[in-house]
Amino acid sequence: MTSNIVAPALSTSQTDSLFSKISSNGNNKPRPYLNVPNDKQTYGHHELLNLLSDYYSIGDLITYLESHPEYIKITLQFPDNLVMDSSHVIELLQSHFGNPLNKDPDCSATNDIGCCKKDINGDKNNCFCHKNVKKESMAIANNKRKFWVLADTAYSSCCVDEVAAEHVKADLVIHFGDSCLNAIQKLPVIYSFGTPKIDVDEIVNKIVCKMNDTGNGNQNDKKICLMADAPHTYCLNKIAGELIKLGFANVIYCDINFALLPENCKVVGSYYNKNNNGFSEAKDSKNEGEPLIIGENRVVFAQNQEGCSSIEELGDFNLFHITTPEPPQLLYLTTIFNNGEINIINTNDGVCTIDNGPFPSMMKRYRYMHMARTAGTIGILVNTLSLRKTKETINVLTRMIKEHEKKSYLFVVGKPNVAKLANFEAIDVWCILGCPQGGIIVDTTNEFYKPIITPYELQLSLRREISWTGKWITPFENVLREIKENNPEYDIDDNTDNDEPVFSAVTGQYVSTSRPLRHIEHLEIEYPKTDEKSNNNTLVKQFSSQLTIRNTVSTSAAVLQNRQWTGLGSDFVNSEDKEEDGATVEQGISGVARGYQFDRDIAGI
Repeated sequence: MTSNIVAPALSTSQTDSLFSKISSNGNNKPRPYLNVPNDKQTYGHHELLNLLSDYYSIGDLITYLESHPEYIKITLQFPDNLVMDSSHVIELLQSHFGNPLNKDPDCSATNDIGCCKKDINGDKNNCFCHKNVKKESMAIANNKRKFWVLADTAYSSCCVDEVAAEHVKADLVIHFGDSCLNAIQKLPVIYSFGTPKIDVDEIVNKIVCKMNDTGNGNQNDKKICLMADAPHTYCLNKIAGELIKLGFANVIYCDINFALLPENCKVVGSYYNKNNNGFSEAKDSKNEGEPLIIGENRVVFAQNQEGCSSIEELGDFNLFHITTPEPPQLLYLTTIFNNGEINIINTNDGVCTIDNGPFPSMMKRYRYMHMARTAGTIGILVNTLSLRKTKETINVLTRMIKEHEKKSYLFVVGKPNVAKLANFEAIDVWCILGCPQGGIIVDTTNEFYKPIITPYELQLSLRREISWTGKWITPFENVLREIKENNPEYDIDDNTDNDEPVFSAVTGQYVSTSRPLRHIEHLEIEYPKTDEKSNNNTLVKQFSSQLTIRNTVSTSAAVLQNRQWTGLGSDFVNSEDKEEDGATVEQGISGVARGYQFDRDIAGI
């Protein structure tokens, strides 16, 4: 018995079902920050709204908006992992301010003010359809408040996206989730970190077990530092108090530095009293008794001020950080707690685990610094537009690079990735300007084709004698201060031999392109004199085959001219290998991928 053999299909079938809308229930998406087990993460509409209202402190947010009727256009910024909550938060806000567009789909009420549907507890007041909208609230609704969701942030999600907010001429930005609290320039901001529910007793037990496994010794001699992202910071005081009760005397924790907030910024939500359990701000002995600061946005609190009066003394503490920090923040913490052990506490899915690494290493940063020392072309990559001192840092770096006879280019490409940066072949090293918490690229997996360093590492590499300090300074103000103190006149010696050979400490080879902007009269290049009155086409034609433009070397032009393939041609350069009148037009192939015309001709179809 034989059966007909059917050849497999060489193309994907395209039916109407492939293009039909797939309905999904956003209520059942995993939300580990609500501390609900996975097998029970099936919420009803009202239940989810209640949970999110408590988590984001929507009540406090509404109270603030009611007291500030001048804010009409309001933008809500969510990070990628919280975007699924944006529609529910919008529903909570619009329902309170009388917008009937987001009415509860399960509610059968027909009036515009009240709601007849009771929630699961039988309390009519908890219905979020119009939640007892009174006549006084209708006056606020008449202000025609408008809400926008900023889902895809321009740069780091921890920073306030002023650029996107200005597109709608927003009066206020409400930032949800973790934040770096970096100073912004214009708009007022409301921060809603969220209040995740965690099991404090389980975290305390994990810390105690970990410290008991580190070796013998009295608990009074073991030093513990507690830290977390902004949403989990509210519980650190309680955890520290429990550890003190268990006999650990040297326990400190890091609270949010609310002093960074200007007058037009506010944090909503309930936070504990900073003096609970006998903790107070640790004082920095090297800074005239000012509070001890870690990473600009964390203040150290301690009961015993001994052993934590400077950043250097914190190196002996064992760090326990709730949630995994962003790579640049984690790299910075490795330089602070360099003698102790870093432990990452994860509470996802209601299970508490501790991770000990591996973490980003500073050894690769030292290698990148030596590569920047012999780089001829440096790309200044701007990964922020809202942080203060950004323009000053760009100007100082550009001037410093030029004084060291290197070429620099300025790039603003949005969120950097491998594909974007790979387009710029002429760049030898990238210097990134971004948020210290999440805006700096730490290439731990060697994905990028060229090294990426920070302004602090760049100024170290450009010194006459490079010396590794072990520090990792990222705030712009501190970098500018470091450049001013350690690079007077950018560390240029007039007696330096311009023809001094340069060797790479990484490869050991001679590098001839490390200083492309050294005095042009020493180069075997004749640069044309430019005419300020020339039109654009004349300038393009004049400089199409030159390496110098306006008395400065164009390293990108040199790279382009040395390439074997330079594109589809030029209107100003004639090549001997090409036809003078252009390429001859020829007929190409026709058909579709599963059957081109020449295939059909061969098969006689």
